[in-house]
Amino acid sequence: MSETFEDDFEIIDDIDDPEIIALTELGTTLIQAILEKEPISNVQDLIDAGAPLWYQDDEGTSALHAAAYVENEQLVKLLIEEGAVWNTGTADATRWIPSLTKKRV
Repeated sequence: MSETFEDDFEIIDDIDDPEIIALTELGTTLIQAILEKEPISNVQDLIDAGAPLWYQDDEGTSALHAAAYVENEQLVKLLIEEGAVWNTGTADATRWIPSLTKKRV
């Protein structure tokens, strides 16, 4: 294996596949809906429409990250129940989902 990711893999920035474009748009819409604190029913509609729960935007934010950022525990649980990946970092592996739990004293 080479020293950098780019040495081993070709990074493709120009993707014209309609399915990839549709999934990217759905994933982006899902993250935006969560960050804008839209009702959970709207988020569920996007999930039911096929929004990919594994998708991360250009900043590495996933739907699960977004739900944690807005501190919506109910939404975090829904996303995990629906299959969101919870045990991974972001695409750049430098940001993590903040904890929604508080230490009991």
